[in-house]
Amino acid sequence: MSRPRLVPFALAALAAATLAVGCGGEVIDARKLEAQLPAQIERELGLQGAAHCPADVELEPQRKFRCRFETTEGNELEATIKITNRKGDVHLVALSEPRD
Repeated sequence: MSRPRLVPFALAALAAATLAVGCGGEVIDARKLEAQLPAQIERELGLQGAAHCPADVELEPQRKFRCRFETTEGNELEATIKITNRKGDVHLVALSEPRD
């Protein structure tokens, strides 16, 4: 089975996905994002799966980070996420094959 070939694209923002207080200050709430991201990807692209995001991403507007997205077929993709503001809103910038 071949992997889906996806190119960067812009999707709607994930609303206030994400604020938690960590040791060093405010960080993205990875669990909340992991719950919201798959629904967004399914709505926009029809792909079902699960997201796995880092738990230590500090809240810095314009910062980009990556989450892993594993489809129900077992394909692993990489979601590039951008923090859009100090409220913790984020935007899915791209979904692509993972970098090595």
